Amino acid sequence: MSAQKKKSKVVVENRCAAPRYSPQAAVASAAVGFLVLAGSELTALREFGVLLAASVVLSYLASRAVVWALPPGGRAGETSPVPAVTQLSRKVGTM
Repeated sequence: MSAQKKKSKVVVENRCAAPRYSPQAAVASAAVGFLVLAGSELTALREFGVLLAASVVLSYLASRAVVWALPPGGRAGETSPVPAVTQLSRKVGTM
């Protein structure tokens, strides 16, 4: 394998592993932001904030369940040491 291909493979693998914690931070900040509306004196606004915060958390949990049930490149419960992007690039023949 040439140095160019090795370098691009490392970059792709690093990019796949990097955003591991950002979804949790996004869910937490969105949920807290919507829960701030729960302190409102307007009933409709208060209920809207609680409903949106709950929907953000539930959608995150649903996405985690899907990723757990259908992991990229394997069966449920199995983990693959190679990121899905690298597996795809091997099938296509790029990178």
